[in-house]
Amino acid sequence: MKHPVEETVLVEVNGTPVTEGDVEKRLESPRHRNEVHAPSKAEKQRVLQELIDETLLLQEAERRKMDKDATIKDRVKRYEKKLIIEKLQNSLRDSASRVGEEEIAAYYKTHRDQFNIPPMLKLRQIVVSDPVTAKNLYNKLNKDDGSFVEMARRYSVDAATKARGGLIGLYRKGTGEKSFEDAVYGIKKPMQFAPVFQTQQGYHIVQLLERREGISRSLEQFKPIIQRRITVEKEKKLLKELLTKLKEKAKIRIINKPDV
Repeated sequence: MKHPVEETVLVEVNGTPVTEGDVEKRLESPRHRNEVHAPSKAEKQRVLQELIDETLLLQEAERRKMDKDATIKDRVKRYEKKLIIEKLQNSLRDSASRVGEEEIAAYYKTHRDQFNIPPMLKLRQIVVSDPVTAKNLYNKLNKDDGSFVEMARRYSVDAATKARGGLIGLYRKGTGEKSFEDAVYGIKKPMQFAPVFQTQQGYHIVQLLERREGISRSLEQFKPIIQRRITVEKEKKLLKELLTKLKEKAKIRIINKPDV
């Protein structure tokens, strides 16, 4: 009768068996895993030699009583606790990963704004502190008498855009003051200016460079992402609920508070 792979002994090192299962498990580790080709005989032989070397080193460490070291024992105990907790968390993750089509569709509907690209305006501006300067610059620019970039770098008081020649970049509705939005969304065509207007920042001369239409993206494009998000949320919820129940049943007595 043929032994299972795990029990097939390949070598013995001072009486300690190294099995075919040990080799297979090592080959499955991230360091050895090869997604394209099955492990070659030479690679298996290298792994077997690794395991022989490790067994020899472990035996020598045990001979020197290093396995009795309190620090080692403490680290092993902590690692064991960590693995046990991870196993419990994995069981919660398995439960959370059962996500139905209706859940995915409902999440997409509720969070549609996160998946679609809204309409945006590409803008540049000059901000000054008084209306007279603003009007003068506005008139010059409307007459094509001067460079917008140079004027922005010379006159603008807005530190965020001054060095970029006034470039704001892509602007999304709902992210600025009402007076700003009313003005910029009133510009009809690219390269035209909004009339001078005031905000808390100062007096603005804003030019529309480009108008970008919004893009609607389908549920199918985001199904895997939505499923992962729902899984994470459900896992957190399950863990929180479990901890709440455990704390309600547990007797937790504070003996000493840690020094802060």
